[in-house]
Formats: sequence, structure tokens, C-alpha cells
Amino acid sequence: MNKVFLSYLFVLSIISMNIAAQSTAYKVSYDDEKFFDLEKNDIPVTANMPKSFTSYYVLETTPETSIYHVDKIKTEEEAKKNDNGRRWRWMRNNDDILYKNINEGRQIDQSDLFGKNFIVEDTCQTWKWKIYAAEQRDVQGFTCMKAVFQDSTTMLEAWFTPQIPISNGPHIYGGLPGLILEMRMENRHIVATKIEEYTQLEPYPTPSDGEVITKEEYDKIKEEKQKEREAMWRGGARKRRF
Repeated sequence: MNKVFLSYLFVLSIISMNIAAQSTAYKVSYDDEKFFDLEKNDIPVTANMPKSFTSYYVLETTPETSIYHVDKIKTEEEAKKNDNGRRWRWMRNNDDILYKNINEGRQIDQSDLFGKNFIVEDTCQTWKWKIYAAEQRDVQGFTCMKAVFQDSTTMLEAWFTPQIPISNGPHIYGGLPGLILEMRMENRHIVATKIEEYTQLEPYPTPSDGEVITKEEYDKIKEEKQKEREAMWRGGARKRRF
């Protein structure tokens, strides 16, 4: 038997073994590191300028629903250790939540936009993954397989584990036969640092703290507010809120 066929047998066996555990929930901590392309963005480079910044998030997921939010405990710990917390101030006050209903293929994004909360309802984004089952690696003790999505503008590399048969992942990503534990893309690396298993019988509540608008309305408001902020910065004025 070749490696690819054996890998697919492995996937099927793991999924079969986990059918009885479909009520299991997982809490996954992710480090989300963004790398600064200083030359591309024409930013003056100084000797002490960091080349990357890491944010900390938590995904709490069942096979049916999930929430994704800032890990405020880890953020607070890092803030105390680095630069008196100046760079982490925005994360400590970040109450944004991304809710997914995996079965229905929809998501709700509770997002703060310049001091006002909005609830943005949308469908979950779909990704046409190509799975390379023979390519495997270990992430936090789980065997992961490689999957790639690529179109004219985006290239994503995901590592998912069939040992956790939940079609989900960090942020907006998912759609594979197992939970995504690591992702690479341009100037960004997301990786699971801690995985906890527990039982939750009730689905996660949908976010409700904010004005309900469509994604098109949200994008329009965001664009207008960004232009307004840029204009005030150029004029030396302070940022005006809603």
C-alpha cells in the first residue's frame, strides 16, 4: 500500500473512533504572529523596531458551534513582561467575538468599530482545500495533515487533525475533516499552544452586544470612519467617536 492510501485509512479510522465523542468540546489556545513587511509598507526602520507581533486567542468549539475571542489572561501575562503593556493595551480591552454555527454555515461577528459595537451576520467563508494526506506533522501531541488553499490572491497552508473531528479552526478558517491546529499565510503564522478537552451540552450563545447590521453596511461604515480618522490625523485632531 502507498503512503497516501494508508493516510486516508488513518483518517477514516480516527473519524470512526470519534463518532461516539461528538458531544465533546475543545478549548484551544492559539498564538497568532504577524510579521511586519516594513519595506513593502514604506515604514522607516529603526534599530529597536520589532519584526513581528504576537496576539493570543482562544477557540472554544463543539462540533456544532464555536466562539473565538482574545485570550485576555495570556495577554495580561505578556503585557506585564513586555514594555509595560503598551503594545497590548488594545487587546486587553478587546471584547470582539466571532461566533460560528458550523452546521448551518453561518457566523456572527461582534466587533468594536471606533468605540461602537456592531453585530455582523454573514455566511461562513468556504475554502476549496487540497489535502496532502501523506504530509503529516505533530502539533501539541495530535497528528496533523497538510491542506492548501490557493487562488489568484491568497495562499493558505493549514495543518488539521482528524483526531478532533470538528470542521473548524482559528478565526474564519475551517472546512476540513478535522480541527485546524496550525496555519501559515503571507506574513502570518497561527499555531495551537494548548488544547483542552471537556464536555459541554449546550451550544454557545450567539453574541448580542451591538447594533445588528449586514457585512456590506459594516464595510461601508468602516471605510468611512477610516477616511475620517486619516483626515483628522492629517489635521492634527483627535479621533472622534460615534
